Amino acid sequence: MHTERYHVPQDVVDAVHATKAAGHRVVAIGTTSVRSLESAFDPEAPVWEQPCVARRFEHAADSALTLGKGDIVERRDATTNLYLMPGSTYHVVDAMVTNFHVPQDVVDAVHATKAAGHRVVAIGTTSVRSLESAFDPEAPVWEQPCVARRFEHAADSALTLGKGDIVERRDATTNLYLMPGSTYHVVDAMVTNFHVPRSTLMMLVSAFASREQIMAAYQEAIKERYRFFSFGDAMLMV
Repeated sequence: MHTERYHVPQDVVDAVHATKAAGHRVVAIGTTSVRSLESAFDPEAPVWEQPCVARRFEHAADSALTLGKGDIVERRDATTNLYLMPGSTYHVVDAMVTNFHVPQDVVDAVHATKAAGHRVVAIGTTSVRSLESAFDPEAPVWEQPCVARRFEHAADSALTLGKGDIVERRDATTNLYLMPGSTYHVVDAMVTNFHVPRSTLMMLVSAFASREQIMAAYQEAIKERYRFFSFGDAMLMV
């Protein structure tokens, strides 16, 4: 069973409590955040001022409301092998963004940014994967080829093949995994967290930069005591 490391600091716990107390939804962006937040639920922890329950799961047999115990708690450098499947109870997350959506105005913004000679900067790996998944290798080339910096002359780039472009996607799904050897077509730079070794997200950033660059960045992060994982510090990759 696949095990991943994760980190849920106290300020996130406090934010979850405050959000639920105000009657709002806890919305997780991406499945990594979903898994981290649900893994931080301790079924033996005492109930906070009000039970920590996810919408539509309030009356599940193992919910905090039903059992009178359980709460989200701080986790530091923890590991999880939690798998959520049909029949599982959500305790923390009320809504999530998993499918992706790249509207036409984003496509237009990408074209305009590249035409002006600027970088397309993605904030977070979910945005990276969404933008790259919106690249259609069979679409006709726009006024100029849609290529990512440093990948212009890749064997499957739009410049090399004379076809391919970012296109609109609505409520789409993707099975794209970026790993060393993959070609970036849209994203020229990204802001992302420091990820877990041997994870798919580590593969994604390793596809964007060399292993030596990644290792140097992580050594600096360790030296400066940066916070790792989903709710930690971030780095700008250009």
